[in-house]
Amino acid sequence: MNSQPSRPLLRIFIVTALCSAVLGFWGLMVRDKPADTALFPVNVGGLYGYLTPKGTWAVTPRFEAANPFADDGGAWVRFQGKYGRINDKGEWLARPDFDDLKALAADGLAQAKSNGKWGFINTRGEWSIQPILGELYI
Repeated sequence: MNSQPSRPLLRIFIVTALCSAVLGFWGLMVRDKPADTALFPVNVGGLYGYLTPKGTWAVTPRFEAANPFADDGGAWVRFQGKYGRINDKGEWLARPDFDDLKALAADGLAQAKSNGKWGFINTRGEWSIQPILGELYI
């Protein structure tokens, strides 16, 4: 008696596992929001806006760069060369006052640059660590 699984059964198992992984990853990308409320950054003619899953604009394209929305409902964008944070209506949560912005930390802080110096800001754009560092290597 052969103890190895049959090839068709093995293929079904592999396809099922891959589909589960893809769907799980997709859930993370849309931040586990219901499918009808998730917004997606889309580039049109060099400017970014946010589309609903139905293909309507929630936020019209006007940003030079746009990140996906976080769990707290905000997204970092670049507007007229500066970085700020918006809500799902395109209203400012944090004014675009930052020259550069780097990855967010797990605690919600982001590395931000202002007047040639780096510091850390919270999701409201307030300095948690004032910009005093010339370079960051984090």
